[in-house]
Amino acid sequence: MATSRFTKECLEAAARDARSMSEMMTGLGLDPRGATRRYLRARMIRLGVDTSHFEREGVRWTREVLSPVVAASSSMCEVLRRLGLDVVGGYHTHISRRVTALGLDTSHFRPPDRAGGTRRRDPGAVLVVQPPERSRRIPGERLRRAMTASGVPDRCALCATTPSWRGRPLPLEVDHRDGDWRNNRPENLRLLCPNCHAVTDTYRGRAKRRPATPGTADRLRSAVAGSVSVAGALRLMGRPVSPRQRALFGELVAEHGVDTSHFHRQVHLRRQPVAPPRSADEILVRHDRGRRTRTVVLRRALTETGVPELCAGCGTGPRWLGRRMVLEVDHINGDRHDDRRRNLRLLCPNCHAVTGTWCRGGQRIGS
Repeated sequence: MATSRFTKECLEAAARDARSMSEMMTGLGLDPRGATRRYLRARMIRLGVDTSHFEREGVRWTREVLSPVVAASSSMCEVLRRLGLDVVGGYHTHISRRVTALGLDTSHFRPPDRAGGTRRRDPGAVLVVQPPERSRRIPGERLRRAMTASGVPDRCALCATTPSWRGRPLPLEVDHRDGDWRNNRPENLRLLCPNCHAVTDTYRGRAKRRPATPGTADRLRSAVAGSVSVAGALRLMGRPVSPRQRALFGELVAEHGVDTSHFHRQVHLRRQPVAPPRSADEILVRHDRGRRTRTVVLRRALTETGVPELCAGCGTGPRWLGRRMVLEVDHINGDRHDDRRRNLRLLCPNCHAVTGTWCRGGQRIGS
């Protein structure tokens, strides 16, 4: 019988230097999610490894947690700071929704400071590099307004599409060329239609997740051919074996269509049966609660049922300006829990952006 490398001494040393289960697993070079986490937790309990000092993970923003913080704050940004969260990113939207859903009183919040009433800032004061200490991202609509006021044409910089698509208003998006949303200098900004924006190297943080390196595809194929595991391939590519690098490796494999069927599973997972992927009939149903089904799963199910990889609105395929473009899954009635086949369709980003249910009826302008 094979001996696990996760001995009591190994786990005690790792747990002693970590503040949480996730931090301990990351220190061991493991992905802190999935079956590995359950296996390690059960093994640590069985071996009597002390984890009493671990901090609680996955805090739920309950009424008991939020109510005193909201009562003691004068703005939503102050609420975030008191909770130890960054003002930038999705925390503001998420916590705001939780506060609203719980019906917490925010009547004491002071209105945003607007010197001079509703006077708009001069474009020269907006189109600059933000200092690091100012972490609040400037809304894309404000950037777009400053750009057009400074003479930037209101059309896509790559394909010349105007703010109209198939007879409906199309929100052009602000693209940061270098991927840094703090760099709002005019030479770093351009207006793009959603289709062109979706095929850029910096779209939705691609530059941060996967830095562009010449010859990446060739190095990837060579590393995969000479390895029998993800860890081995990462080492051949000169990258550390970490959860983040494993995730990036998966993205690269999917993007370049590299076959990894010869890879072995991790040693501690080999004896666990591999669950077969859910069939399209199991996926394309209506579910009333729980998380929304991942887009990649829905897209695979639609493909299995014979849906062509073409935009249902304009017929555009999965390439735009010679680059790979991922078609988006649209819920026709706007209900993200209704995954029935008749309620789903594939749309290019442009066609998706002009639907009445896109982004829950709103319009996205930012990059």
